[in-house]
Amino acid sequence: MVVVWTVNARGHVAATRQYKKKGAITTLVYCILPRAAESSAAEQLRQVQSPPFFFGTEKGAICYADDLGHGTEVQSIASAIDSMLYFEETARLVVITRSMMLIQYQVSVDGKVSRLSQVKLSVTGDIAETGIKLPVWAGSGLIAAATLEKVVRVFDVAADEAYSLPLLGENKFSSIQDIDLKTDKVTSVAFCPLDR
Repeated sequence: MVVVWTVNARGHVAATRQYKKKGAITTLVYCILPRAAESSAAEQLRQVQSPPFFFGTEKGAICYADDLGHGTEVQSIASAIDSMLYFEETARLVVITRSMMLIQYQVSVDGKVSRLSQVKLSVTGDIAETGIKLPVWAGSGLIAAATLEKVVRVFDVAADEAYSLPLLGENKFSSIQDIDLKTDKVTSVAFCPLDR
């Protein structure tokens, strides 16, 4: 179940909406949908104050939830959904599944989605059992992810390309110290937009 809580001006927290779906909810992402030209100022303000969101389940359901408490399944995939990101510049929902598929959907103003592309991600190790958790935006259209390997995986969703950044650069004289190439693995990634 997803429960949405709001905080009022006094700092009091209250549950305002809930959304139920069979199976465990594995990920959630808020999205600012593209505005239709005929949208009223009140509608635009309401959307900014309480944006809709998508959530995914272990059973492969992708659901769209609005601010009125309605949750609608918009897609069903044959694999658990591990991660979702929303690419606001292009109004795209990016989904990463347990079967290592990266799927992009175009999102319309009413929350409907249409599949744009699908690519199988190439990773090694036990990541297929645990999935790719907590990928982050690392620039416009670039997703960085920790996959329990000796590299950071980068996916360029605009160009449908993927590449990896090794812990050590091409030469052994990297500025990163104390890396044990036999045992160290990337377990988490963060991106600072201020200094990139």
